[in-house]
Amino acid sequence: MSAHNSLRSAFGCAALALLLVACKAEPSTTAEASISPYNHTEDYIHQLYIDGQWGGNSRPYGGGSFVCCVTYPR
Repeated sequence: MSAHNSLRSAFGCAALALLLVACKAEPSTTAEASISPYNHTEDYIHQLYIDGQWGGNSRPYGGGSFVCCVTYPR
C-alpha cells in the first residue's frame, strides 16, 4: 500500500470517527410509561388527567383503558 493510500485511509477513519462522535444523542430528560386508572367509586370517571396528561376514563368499581406513552420528567 502506498503512502498516499495509507494517508487517505487514515483521514477516512478519522472523519468517520468524528461523524460518529457528533451523532451521539444527548440523554433524555423525560421518560415514557403507560397508565391504567382504577375507579374505586360508584361514579363513572369520564376523563382523567395526571399532570396535564390525559389518562383515559374508568367505569364504576373497575379499571379503565390503558393509555400508552405518557411522558413525564426524569
